[in-house]
Amino acid sequence: MDFEDFGIFYYVFAIEIIEHINNTHHFLASIKKLLNPNGKAIISTPHLEQIGSRFYSLLKNDIPMFNQGMLEKSGHINPNFHHIFLFHLKKLNLTLVERNFNRENHSQNDYKLSSWKKKIFLKLIVLCTKFLPGKNGHISIYSISN
Repeated sequence: MDFEDFGIFYYVFAIEIIEHINNTHHFLASIKKLLNPNGKAIISTPHLEQIGSRFYSLLKNDIPMFNQGMLEKSGHINPNFHHIFLFHLKKLNLTLVERNFNRENHSQNDYKLSSWKKKIFLKLIVLCTKFLPGKNGHISIYSISN
């Protein structure tokens, strides 16, 4: 999708969109065309490097939120890993202003509604977050500028 006809904006928000788009580079290039020279874009996407996702990938040999079932249900078709996202920004001469995450830990409801296997898994993740590097938020939130 091209956005040239939409105009120029100081702020562009792409919340939970980029993982549904076939071509990350083209999508970011289109956002760049929308941005005023002093504008900012806020882009969010599943955080695939979180510790829980790393364990899931290790145990299941699959990418969470992008496994076969999720491809059919959610429309997630394009996993966005941080280092690849940064590569696209660099190629497009866009600047990463800040990266944040939506939350660090699972809520009490996540824990209460879980099976005993998942409860053990969640406890293991909490323990490992004390020793392993990286953030554990579920969603990466990027602020970028021209």
